[in-house]
Amino acid sequence: MKKKLIIGGAVFLMVLGVAGFALDGKSDEKKVRLEKIVKGDMEESLVFEGIVEPKETMPIYIEASAVVDKILVDEGSEVSAGDSLLEFSAGSKLELERELQMLDLDMKSVEMQIEDLNSGSTKLELDNKQLEIKSLEEEIKGMNRNLKVVSFEAQTFRQQADVKMDLLKQQGVSSVEANEALSDANRKEMELEDLKTSLDLSRQKYELMVLSYDRLKRELNLQENNIKGNLKKFALKRDDLAEKLAKVGEPLKSPIDGIITGIYIEQGTPVRAGSRLMEISKMGENKIKMEIPVYQAKWVIPGQKATITMRESAEDVTYDGKVESVSKTAKVVKTGNYEDRIIEVEVSLENSQGLKPGYATTVEIAGNSKDQVKLVDSIAVMEENGKNYVYVYEGDTVKKTLVEIGAKTLSKYEVLNLAEGTEIVLNSYQVQDGDKVEVLQD
Repeated sequence: MKKKLIIGGAVFLMVLGVAGFALDGKSDEKKVRLEKIVKGDMEESLVFEGIVEPKETMPIYIEASAVVDKILVDEGSEVSAGDSLLEFSAGSKLELERELQMLDLDMKSVEMQIEDLNSGSTKLELDNKQLEIKSLEEEIKGMNRNLKVVSFEAQTFRQQADVKMDLLKQQGVSSVEANEALSDANRKEMELEDLKTSLDLSRQKYELMVLSYDRLKRELNLQENNIKGNLKKFALKRDDLAEKLAKVGEPLKSPIDGIITGIYIEQGTPVRAGSRLMEISKMGENKIKMEIPVYQAKWVIPGQKATITMRESAEDVTYDGKVESVSKTAKVVKTGNYEDRIIEVEVSLENSQGLKPGYATTVEIAGNSKDQVKLVDSIAVMEENGKNYVYVYEGDTVKKTLVEIGAKTLSKYEVLNLAEGTEIVLNSYQVQDGDKVEVLQD
């Protein structure tokens, strides 16, 4: 009897142990909620992820070489027109001041050159030539007057000589008198020819002197124009330097109300004139940029309405928009070992207040309605390396299963490859492939 009691007690303890093990094992099972794949109607829509980008950016350049002393803003900072963005070093200001002083000295030198032109040797030479030309003009005028007199005298003397030669033939005058009249006529005609020759030479000399004067005057004018041109260039450069000095000498200001979308310099580094320092986008003027798979691009066309949901706020905030453009060319994107071809799409917003560049959004583009298609809750679908998976409930375990997705809405996905009635784990983030699970009953 005592032996039976001992055996019975041992059996009882074994039963308790097995029961306890069973209870402990069940306590390790993960609790899941299930949903069956069922047929239903859906308003087809395409759901993509998008990034907020500025609709238009304003680049800010530096007009003079300088050293950045302090950067007063960060990417994403909101600024108002007139806010300080960065400061330049004192050395940058001193360098511009030195350039300005050197330029002032150059301008004074040029001004002295202009004064020298107006009173220097070239100007004196020009004045002397002008006097010589006027003197020669008077000389030529006198010679022209004298030419008329000598020409008349030569004609008169020749007539008188001819008369006396005729009288000599008739023995009306002596040969001495006739020869004397002939000599006077010849001398006067020679005087006339000499006067004509001198007049021609004076006229040639005058023409050469005028040409020389004009050439010298052109040279003087050219020198003056060049020097005055240099002076004008120096004056413009001085104004430019003075403007740059004023800008470098005070903090760089924002030209508009907006958001800093790019900073391309570092504190303490030198930057060259013409370098891009920053970019600012206007406040509230944004767009959504998406990269969608090529196979879905055929359903997206410009003009389609879109609903944009901001994912980075405590509560869902939605915005209305429309598809603005769809790229006509695809590009290849690599994610790990996975490669996909995508199309870039831009969505415009009716009002983007509250959105900032870089924010992540969900974009739902309205499409056609579909009747009686197999549906699964969107939260049950996981995406890994460009593929979609769900956990299918089989007995008391779950199996990670590839699922092909068709149309999408924010809450429901169309299932293409799994049977109606298949039980899917909703809280898929809590389980792994092959886990034993306990189904929670609603």
